[in-house]
Amino acid sequence: MKKFNSKIKAYNEMAMVINEIVPAIIDRLSEGFKIKADGELFKKDNDDIKKLLEPTRERGITSWLDCRHSYIAVRFKRPYYFDGGNDWLDEFYYVARMDGSIMTFEPEETINIDEALENRNAVSIMRDQISELESQISICKTRYKLD
Repeated sequence: MKKFNSKIKAYNEMAMVINEIVPAIIDRLSEGFKIKADGELFKKDNDDIKKLLEPTRERGITSWLDCRHSYIAVRFKRPYYFDGGNDWLDEFYYVARMDGSIMTFEPEETINIDEALENRNAVSIMRDQISELESQISICKTRYKLD
């Protein structure tokens, strides 16, 4: 349970940062940008984006620009801790295409922990029901030589 709560809390913190940073990056890229032959942004554009990403470090989030293939994406990575270990949240958002077109951004919604727990329990119950049904199907197939 602590891992689940820690993950939801970390996700909500990261969502708030993403909702601030990604639109700012999209706004900056909307002003124009140039791509070098190796697929990276030219220095001025890259420096502007790095400056926009700086505040994520203060919040325990690693972030960087990822220029690959035909898209430019922003990637965010954040650890979360629980008794006995840690894990990572890893999110990325396409912000532009290499041809200069800009992507749209839908803000991330934060997750209500009580609703998440309720849904987690409901999913567990449904999985048990599915497992029981699969067992009954298997018995019928074997007994009546179906398939």
